[in-house]
Amino acid sequence: MEGRRRGESWLKSKSFGSFWVWTVISLVGVSQTALAGEVQSDRMAQRLVQIWRTLQSVSAGHSLVEKAQRLWKLESDTDFLKHLKLGTSSRTDAVLTRHFSPQTGKEVREREVIIYLRENQSDVELLLDLSHELVHATSRAGFDPYDPTLSAVRYIRAAIDGEGGEVDAVLAECSIAQEMAVEWGDRVHRCRRYLDSGASPRSGVDPISRDRVAQDFYRVGKWLNEIQKVLGSEAGLLALLKGETPRLLSSSAHVPYPVALYQEYEELTQVACRNSLERKRSLELKMSEKGPTRDPDLEQLLAARCRDGISVAAK
Repeated sequence: MEGRRRGESWLKSKSFGSFWVWTVISLVGVSQTALAGEVQSDRMAQRLVQIWRTLQSVSAGHSLVEKAQRLWKLESDTDFLKHLKLGTSSRTDAVLTRHFSPQTGKEVREREVIIYLRENQSDVELLLDLSHELVHATSRAGFDPYDPTLSAVRYIRAAIDGEGGEVDAVLAECSIAQEMAVEWGDRVHRCRRYLDSGASPRSGVDPISRDRVAQDFYRVGKWLNEIQKVLGSEAGLLALLKGETPRLLSSSAHVPYPVALYQEYEELTQVACRNSLERKRSLELKMSEKGPTRDPDLEQLLAARCRDGISVAAK
């Protein structure tokens, strides 16, 4: 099974009127947006709508569709196409924008999610990819890039084990694959190694082992010493981290997930620090009658994760 993830997140700062705007976007989105496009073909749109309806008809996929309908306020089966694009790989890009006004001290957050689906694959593969990405797309963000306490280990665990993370997405995908195999005879081999033969099947569908899925995401092979070194004492909090041959690789970085996620965390923090330092300087220029405007959370972030606007090494 090809490893897929939500994409490497980073931050971008820009001015917008009297507001400062910080945006979390995806490195995968940046590198491949030029290769991706809207669902413009009538034939492809009809194909995707049929896949969407098929996913609704599968009990394991019905709840995913319902969740997306509520979250995106979808009124018809074609409305979900607005949240899809076609690309060279399947992934989910989340854009988190913070609008902050130095004058009022108020902040408004917006989150936009786009699912990219690899176009050149069978209907069954598209359906499973869509189910996998819907888990990511309809879940709450597992981290706040401006959280002073966010560490590399917390970031890795949120992306792999957290709500809507990679393990949850694979479990949903494999449950749907198993149900399709039982009801329609569509055999999908990508989940075979995760079947839990020791558990009691329900309605003829073999259960999927969460532990086996999680263990595969933490196999880092030759990168073990390197990742343990950069994570320092916190590496022990990743109990499943092993030097066994990797089975799942990030589809963007082509390295084991913990390695790709650490690299992502470092880049995210670099940009968060630069943005936060810029914001601090902006606030220092906004003097009120009672003194300078302060942001305690901003100061904690700069103290805990940054040095002169640059990310410090993982603790």
